[in-house]
Amino acid sequence: MADNENAGSEEQQLPQEEHQQNEPMEVESNSQAVPSDGNKEEESSQMDVCNEARGQVLNEAEQKSEEKMDEAVEGGMQQGAGEGGMQQGAGEGGMQQGAGEGGNQQVQQEEPKQDESQKLDESEDNKTESKDAEDKKDPDADKKDEQDGEKEEDTDKNDETAAGGQKDDSKLSLSESEVKKEHDVYEMAKLKRELERNRTFTFPTSLEDFGYAFNDDGELRNIDSGEKFEFFAKKDDHLYNQKRYEAIGEIITEIVYQKLEKEVHLDKHVVPTDATKEEPQTFIFMSKDALSNPDKVMVLIHGSGVVRAGQWARSLIINKNMDCGTQIPYIKRAMQEGYGVIVLNSNDNYVSKGERIPIRENGNAENHTRYVWDNFVMKSKAKHIAIVAHSYGEIGRASCRERV
Repeated sequence: MADNENAGSEEQQLPQEEHQQNEPMEVESNSQAVPSDGNKEEESSQMDVCNEARGQVLNEAEQKSEEKMDEAVEGGMQQGAGEGGMQQGAGEGGMQQGAGEGGNQQVQQEEPKQDESQKLDESEDNKTESKDAEDKKDPDADKKDEQDGEKEEDTDKNDETAAGGQKDDSKLSLSESEVKKEHDVYEMAKLKRELERNRTFTFPTSLEDFGYAFNDDGELRNIDSGEKFEFFAKKDDHLYNQKRYEAIGEIITEIVYQKLEKEVHLDKHVVPTDATKEEPQTFIFMSKDALSNPDKVMVLIHGSGVVRAGQWARSLIINKNMDCGTQIPYIKRAMQEGYGVIVLNSNDNYVSKGERIPIRENGNAENHTRYVWDNFVMKSKAKHIAIVAHSYGEIGRASCRERV
């Protein structure tokens, strides 16, 4: 009975030892604990009990090992069949159960490498802690690193700039002769332009001498061919062609003055009104009833440039006809409608006697318009005043309204 109690006690202690150590274990034979002087049946019974206990322990160990392996697979901790994988037992079969001498069996089994997975987790934790430590690093240190980096970049840029500057200087030194050559060409062109401007020409003083005349429709035509005006009298001499065009324009201005007096019967009035014969002066044109008309008067103001009294555009007179380029159709219609008419001459502001001498109180278009307004229009008896202004003449019209 004592032997049975010892066997039972040993049977109860084996599971406790497995639970405490949780490692591969050896189960030793308890044959030494059995007295050698007992009967064979009693000895056989004790061996059966021991074997049954050993089998139970082995089964529990194997079941726990399988459960741990399943947990490792489900947790994603299984690692290949190569290095770091799970090895079970001593051979390829994973788990070997050996039998030793005297019927003793040893079970060697490696549990899933929890230690390695724990190490991996600890490694990840360490990385996280390291990253947090870097994030908490002194901000002044970050600024210092950035400043150092910027200094390096500035140094590189300065080196590149210096190298580029040296390269550009070498180019300049190589092209000094070319620069001098370009400067000489520029000076020659400038001198040529000056000589061109100072060229003098002698042109005819009548349209007939230029070979042109106005036909019955007021169109300027070549007397011989009947062709329109040709600007390019000389193919390769622009200055000559321009001066010729201006000379013809001056003749046309005089023709328009004559038409204002003879065709629409306007009178010429000297401006300033008190000008002496010796001082510079200009003139305007007015209908005979311009100041006496009790109802209405029309004031005509041309634009800027070379146009004079009675003209809207010299180019239209030359290239189209008199009706398109002059104020004569307006004047005729105004008279038919019962208007008195005043025609300004706001671009005739100076006389040339070796130099430009401005006309008193009429030295520019605005002054001329104000003078005519104050000394003629405001003296009119008309109740209604109509102003027709073209282009820059609108400035003069606006200045007149301010004086009403």
